[in-house]
Amino acid sequence: MTSMDEIEKKFIQNGKLITIPRKMTTKRLVLEWFRQKLLDEGDSFTERELNEIIKRYYADFAIIRRYLVDYKLISRDSAGMQYTVELKEN
Repeated sequence: MTSMDEIEKKFIQNGKLITIPRKMTTKRLVLEWFRQKLLDEGDSFTERELNEIIKRYYADFAIIRRYLVDYKLISRDSAGMQYTVELKEN
């Protein structure tokens, strides 16, 4: 099993994600890393705020945002205007 330390050594350089892993379990850990970065900033964001935070760590913010929603690490309101970080791990 891959640990968060291994994820940071393999996929993170200078505090930024260099590539999205293909393996689902590894991708999940990378997304957990993003979830923690978001929690460091707060727990609720507009789409613009969320994009700006994600862009600090990876240029393709849209794919990360989509994965975070798909993996249920953040939720989006019905209008798609507000995103909330899920506090429980799924």
